[in-house]
Amino acid sequence: MICIGDLFTGLYLLTIATVDRIFGVEYCRRQLTWLTSSPCAALGIINMFGATVSILSMTYLSLFRVYSIRHGRIEIVQNLILKNNLCVGVIVLCSFLIAYIPLIDSFENFFVNGLTYDKNFRLFISIVNKEKHLDVINSYFGKIKERLLTWKTINMLIDLMFSNDYGELKKKKVHFYGNEGVCLFKYFVKNSDPQLKFVWMTLTIKASCFLCITFCYSLINIGSKRINRKVSKMMARGPNANLHDKRNKRLQRNITLIIITDFLCWI
Repeated sequence: MICIGDLFTGLYLLTIATVDRIFGVEYCRRQLTWLTSSPCAALGIINMFGATVSILSMTYLSLFRVYSIRHGRIEIVQNLILKNNLCVGVIVLCSFLIAYIPLIDSFENFFVNGLTYDKNFRLFISIVNKEKHLDVINSYFGKIKERLLTWKTINMLIDLMFSNDYGELKKKKVHFYGNEGVCLFKYFVKNSDPQLKFVWMTLTIKASCFLCITFCYSLINIGSKRINRKVSKMMARGPNANLHDKRNKRLQRNITLIIITDFLCWI
């Protein structure tokens, strides 16, 4: 499962590099087109899915190792292995939902960052958020309560302000992953951003996973030290004592590296 997460992350990085190569110096002129495009949204899903699969898989693997060590009977471990497919399915489903929920139309009031308009439409420039729309709508229709202003209502009111004599007014949503050119999850949010709770929930899940992984490997480390001390006493006078000590040190070093690298990746 961890390799699947790495595969999706690698696919995301390869695609971003390819897009950068294609756009080149033309990116600034085509920025809004890219940020509102389906490929950018798909890349956001791919990156978020890969990252979430990796950390959830690492958490499950850590719990599995601790349980296997503490309940080392073969039949118990075999029963756990048989349930792996179910756990893998749950991890994939949860990861996909976390990545895809921001793009569901029913939740657009929580995740849409703004709208972009056709370049010939001069009333709005660049990405227009709810606050800018509210100023214009209040000036035209009178005061409207901000809490009642959904994106569906905004689209309807803006359309009422203009006739279709010169063609339909074209608008595009700036989706959750379209907040920057590399189509990443929007980690840096303001208090006024509607997606604040979702972002903090996601960060809390990942932080909890990291703490769980750290706790599990700490238990493994403590348990291995306890066992090694007993074995060392038994082998103190044996010919393989030095070899056993080297293996113990290598194990402690590997566990420490796992915790440190996992922390750095999460940060």
